[in-house]
Amino acid sequence: MSNFNVKRVNDYVLELTMDVVGGPDWKQSVLHQSDQHWDSKKSHRSTIKQHLDEAMERNAPIFFYGDWFDAMQGKNDRRGSKSDVRPEYQSISYFDDLVDNCADWIAPYASNIVGWGRGNHETSVLLHNETDLVKRTVEKVNLINGTSILTMGYEGYIVLNFRKEDGSGVTGGKKKVFFTHGTGGGGQASKGVTKTSYRAAVHPDADIVISGHTHKFWAMPEQRVRISDMGRLYTDTQWHLQLGAYKDNYMNTPGLGWEHEKGFSPTTVGTFWTNVRRKKSSNRTEIEVIPEMAL
Repeated sequence: MSNFNVKRVNDYVLELTMDVVGGPDWKQSVLHQSDQHWDSKKSHRSTIKQHLDEAMERNAPIFFYGDWFDAMQGKNDRRGSKSDVRPEYQSISYFDDLVDNCADWIAPYASNIVGWGRGNHETSVLLHNETDLVKRTVEKVNLINGTSILTMGYEGYIVLNFRKEDGSGVTGGKKKVFFTHGTGGGGQASKGVTKTSYRAAVHPDADIVISGHTHKFWAMPEQRVRISDMGRLYTDTQWHLQLGAYKDNYMNTPGLGWEHEKGFSPTTVGTFWTNVRRKKSSNRTEIEVIPEMAL
C-alpha cells in the first residue's frame, strides 16, 4: 500500500504528500527518470525496467521528466531513419502503436508513477503531428489500471509535503523541487554544470533542481546563506541533479553518427533517487533530502 498521494495544485505545480511513519528511522525514496527514449532500438530497456522494479520494491513514487518516447520515426520527421524503427512499430499507425505498446509495458509500475512530464521529443510530435503522446498514454494507463497518474509540462514544481500518522503536519516543513526537461547542450567540458548558477538565481525557493535532456549525469550541491525572520543566519543546501539517460547512440553506432561527428562522449546510463528522511541531528522533526545514484 502506498504511503503517498499526489494532487495538482495548478498547471505548474504538483504536491506529493508522504506519510511519515516508522519512527526516527523513517525514509522514503523517490525515483526520478528522464530521457528513457523507450521505443528506440538504442534504449537500455533492461535498465529502465531494473530501476522501475526497484522503485516498486521500495514503494517509491516515480516521476518522468520528458523524452520517455524517442518518437522520431514518423514520416514527417527529418531525423528519422527506417533502420531505427523497431519491428513492432513498422506500420501505418506508428504513434498509435507507441501508445498502445507503452501502456501495456508500463502497467506493472502504474500504481507508483505519480507525474509524467514532456520533453522536446514529445513536444516536437505535438507541434508537427498534432498528437500528445504523453497525454494519450497517461489516459490509457489510468483507464486500464484505475490509477491517477498526472501529466506535467516541460518544467514546473513539485512540492513535497509530509504528514504524520495522526494527520498533522511535520515541523520540518515542505521541500520544493523545480524540474525542467532541460535546455541547450551539455557542454563537452562543463557538462552543463555552469547552468546551476542561472537556475539557482531564477529558482531561489527550490531545495532541489532537476534537469534532463543533455544525457549527462552529475550532482552539484550549492550551499546558501539564509536569514530567518528573526535575523538568524543559517546555511542550507540546494541540490542540482542532472539526470542521466537510457539511450546511448555512441556505443550503438561505433565510429559513425552525430555523437562522433560532434565529439560527444558515451552516455552514462542511469538516473537519481532522492531519499527523504528525518534529520537525526535535530531534536525536532526535520526533513533532509539525500541524492543517490542509480546505475
